[in-house]
Amino acid sequence: MIRRIFSVGVIFAVVLAFVTRSTAAMADIPRVAGGIERQSAAPTSASQEPVVPPTAQSGVPAAPDPLIRAMVDDVSPAAIWRATAQLSGALPVIMDGAAYTITTRHTASGAPLAKATQFVGEQLARSGYVVEYQAWSRADHQGRNVIGQRTGLARPGEIYIIGAHLDDMPRDGPAPGADDNASGSAAVLISAEIMSRYRWACTVRFAFWTGEEQGFLGSSAYTDRAKAHGETIKGYLNLDMLGYNATALRAMDLFWSSAITGSEQIADLFTTVVAVYGLDLVPRKFDTLHYPLGNYSDNWSFWAQGYPAIMVIEDSYGDFTPYYHQATDRIETLDMDFFRTMVQASVAAFAHLTGCLLGRVDHRVWLPLVIASSRH
Repeated sequence: MIRRIFSVGVIFAVVLAFVTRSTAAMADIPRVAGGIERQSAAPTSASQEPVVPPTAQSGVPAAPDPLIRAMVDDVSPAAIWRATAQLSGALPVIMDGAAYTITTRHTASGAPLAKATQFVGEQLARSGYVVEYQAWSRADHQGRNVIGQRTGLARPGEIYIIGAHLDDMPRDGPAPGADDNASGSAAVLISAEIMSRYRWACTVRFAFWTGEEQGFLGSSAYTDRAKAHGETIKGYLNLDMLGYNATALRAMDLFWSSAITGSEQIADLFTTVVAVYGLDLVPRKFDTLHYPLGNYSDNWSFWAQGYPAIMVIEDSYGDFTPYYHQATDRIETLDMDFFRTMVQASVAAFAHLTGCLLGRVDHRVWLPLVIASSRH
């Protein structure tokens, strides 16, 4: 995640974009890279959006769905630890018949990031997804995104995406990036594996972006292409930093955009899912009109094209990780119980967001396909 103190000019640009509620205005918001400072101003309790109670309106669940409850229960603490440890270099991965330790995932790291993208792509393929490696080249950087897809059985043109940025910081030396953002990437991997056991009427995608720390380069290449191709992306959940927690509050933040139709509804859905499934979290909603921190992750790329999206993140105001963008951002610093609950909430929210769950897969057909796309 990119994080920095906002200048008056940047804040003005953000506010102007949301007041005009236009995609064109959003395209003018500066894409800063490599933020190095935290915002010190925390929102007051009076300014936080209230928790939305369970409701049966607009597809929001009033009671747990038995199949989605099974998904929530299937989120394994051991699987979370293993995926995060592998992505952050605490545990080697096995690729091409040999052990390899991912010591950094920085966008400019070359082979290490290539290995990381290969690893997540192979995991998606093992779960039966069609896998695309989307190459991109922008702003003197290049890389590739990894996207796994299960095409909808009845409404393939309706697309829902859950994703996270795979790249990390710092640029030089070891960069484990356990919280930022092996945690989000591990959550996407686990969501993909669990949801591969079910049938979906709509198309579901699981995405891993690179170039986020340099200004959302990979995700913006993806959404630019999606918009040009006329894709109907109905909703996107962006998972960025899910594992750090040092207080009893167990707060987590949902950033939504009042400039984008449908964005607040996704935040409301997520909040309600937490309550309905009895998950031990305290969700807080923040409109980026007033809290522009939410503009500084890959959800921005979706908003820039008018797609509804939110950012899901641990407490980013009162309990922010002190290991941000440092070599000390290691798996030992994470609260694994809190982390698991964040993954459970994300799985359940994404499943409900799609509204297209048909049932379990009786017999899997393993037809993994890998696509290497050209640069955009």
